[in-house]
Amino acid sequence: MTYRNLGAACVVLCLVACTPGDDASPTTTAPAADIVFVGPNIVTVDDANPTAEAVAVRGDEIIAVGSRSEVLALVGERTRVVELGGAALVPGFIDAHGHLAFVARLIELVDLSSPPVGTVETMDDVV
Repeated sequence: MTYRNLGAACVVLCLVACTPGDDASPTTTAPAADIVFVGPNIVTVDDANPTAEAVAVRGDEIIAVGSRSEVLALVGERTRVVELGGAALVPGFIDAHGHLAFVARLIELVDLSSPPVGTVETMDDVV
């Protein structure tokens, strides 16, 4: 490639890089989310912001958490929007050791858990 062609290639590259894609929102230059969850029961496990109205995800990354209007600004033509209604959205947990499955097998046994899970605080409670 000659220097003359290199300059033309840079202009084309700049135009392509600066042109929004098909899924870009008209109000933002940020790429649109792949999926957006919206609802009143979104738990963030963030002490500074314990709840939110919406969550946006692109690929395998959470890109926005906040108010309904803020997050819906990331919706594009191909974005899937999930209205949660009364359902809750909570962070996922992976139980790599199998305790959750074991607890499910013990669910019908006497619950001797202390608060906040159970009500046992004293030996009299156990009896």
